[in-house]
Amino acid sequence: MALTTLQGFSQPNSVEEAVAILQACQDSAMVIGGGTFIHGLVARGLVTDVEQLIDLSRLNLNHMTFDENVIRLGASTSFASLEASAEIQSISLLGALREAIAYPPRQVKNAATIGGGVAASCPYLDMPIAFLALDAMVCATGPDGTREFPIDELFVSLFETNLVPGEIITEIKVPQPSEQSASSFEKMETTANDLSIVSVGVRLSLSGGSQSGARIFVGGGIGEVPFRCCEAEAVLENSELNAEDIKRAATAAKGEIEPFSDHRASAQYRKHITGVLVRRCLARVANQLS
Repeated sequence: MALTTLQGFSQPNSVEEAVAILQACQDSAMVIGGGTFIHGLVARGLVTDVEQLIDLSRLNLNHMTFDENVIRLGASTSFASLEASAEIQSISLLGALREAIAYPPRQVKNAATIGGGVAASCPYLDMPIAFLALDAMVCATGPDGTREFPIDELFVSLFETNLVPGEIITEIKVPQPSEQSASSFEKMETTANDLSIVSVGVRLSLSGGSQSGARIFVGGGIGEVPFRCCEAEAVLENSELNAEDIKRAATAAKGEIEPFSDHRASAQYRKHITGVLVRRCLARVANQLS
């Protein structure tokens, strides 16, 4: 398979140059970070009118900075760079991110970027679920400057985001809450290089000995965008995170989602696995917080 309509390839040296090229090309351009998702799209016949590829690898958007309030990650930061970071590995809040980047094979880790992982707006990918659990913020730069918004506003539908024409993601911010917090991610897949059948990201925070502000997100074959399990989160509000509350939250999450059936799994199986993964993730985080 090939991009038969491709006419040009650009490697801009600045964000401003990338924005200008993208704005000029409009819908005929595709922005790539590490490029690991292109083959899957082309093989499925989902890329039929791309005339210009815009490679962001020269924009120096691979920074990582840490302070007590926020973690700032450049959009071109690779999975391998996250994995090699001592700070990423040591901060309990970032468990979901660590576990998400553990799944892909080394070839993908070395090339794939976090910006590309969320900009693809594909609920089968791992990055959206991990960053949603972390209440991440997206920074995007376009013709009218830079704006910042919650990551749950990014995903409109399958492969569609709220980015305006000419806009690219430049940074992802993860706020560090003052409370004791931890997160976890887990997914069901067929192989290490496959898209998820079901994926789950959770975050819990303890304040005064009880849980407040839980986040539970489910991805995979459950819809065109990741799903937030608000009923399951409500079960855990003010909970001491005992086994019974965790079980009730997992049951609530399973009941909230409306997955579909395909050649990879039935809707009934996806419901069952969602309950299993939510329970596992919550129990793992509760154990870390105890």
